[in-house]
Amino acid sequence: LARIMAPILSFTAEEVWQHLPAFPGKTDSVHLTDFPASNPDQINEALAGRWKNFRTVRDEVLKALELARQKKVIGNSLEAKLVVIADGDPQGLLESFGDSVRELLQVSQFEWGTDVPTESYWKSDQFPSFFLLVEHADGKKCARCWSWSTTVGMLSDDVPSLSRDHPDLCERCKRVIKNEIKN
Repeated sequence: LARIMAPILSFTAEEVWQHLPAFPGKTDSVHLTDFPASNPDQINEALAGRWKNFRTVRDEVLKALELARQKKVIGNSLEAKLVVIADGDPQGLLESFGDSVRELLQVSQFEWGTDVPTESYWKSDQFPSFFLLVEHADGKKCARCWSWSTTVGMLSDDVPSLSRDHPDLCERCKRVIKNEIKN
């Protein structure tokens, strides 16, 4: 685990490495070791294919987000409300992720469009029936998760004291903090 996280958490991985007991082949530094070899028996081809397809769809979304950024519709992806009209592969794939699709695409709001695509929609080169409309997200920016939400500043019956004490949080973050306080 220390070897795998070394490129990302270099100092933490080194600290972990220094506290590991001696073992045959242990080097002076985690950064002097090789990455562990992958085990082909543990590769799930179907899952790998699903994520490869998702990355292809996400690349198309990123193109539309970049165009909206250049037009000053949004500053970053979390300021975006993404309206999608799709058919076939992109639609089935995005639907398979359920409510997590918003987080996976790193946008604040995601919805399926029903209108006939107009010139305001971005058309994918990769998928002939994949249209994206990027608008500025509705609501306000949450101080904790930075997503834009219409629930920021609203009083919640579920967590009224948190709503009063932290009016800059969205409903989701209020529930998360409430659960953290309980535990």
